[in-house]
Amino acid sequence: MARQLRASLELFAGVRRDPQWGPVVSAGLGGAHVELLDRTVAMPAALGAGHFARRLAAELFDRVPGRYDGLAEALAAAAFALADLADRTGAALVECNPLGVVDGRIVALDARVVR
Repeated sequence: MARQLRASLELFAGVRRDPQWGPVVSAGLGGAHVELLDRTVAMPAALGAGHFARRLAAELFDRVPGRYDGLAEALAAAAFALADLADRTGAALVECNPLGVVDGRIVALDARVVR
């Protein structure tokens, strides 16, 4: 058992296998924001974590300078860790929604894996 986490920014990260593009990573604002605001970024994993982090920063986190420093890179790393998990296990889909930010670290609060 763990203590309840304080409310934080809710994020989302996931990967799914696409028949044409292979693994596709996606990440962005999580919780209800995924359905309501569609503030996510998706791209083939083959383009790399660095490119993904730059897209996340440009699309989401650089809108408020200095407030979310390092979050794009951390979220991209989480998404690519899920891609690695999907690759190692053969999962068709792996997603965490929501992810929370606790003491500057991203923490999975819920996850789904589909084989």
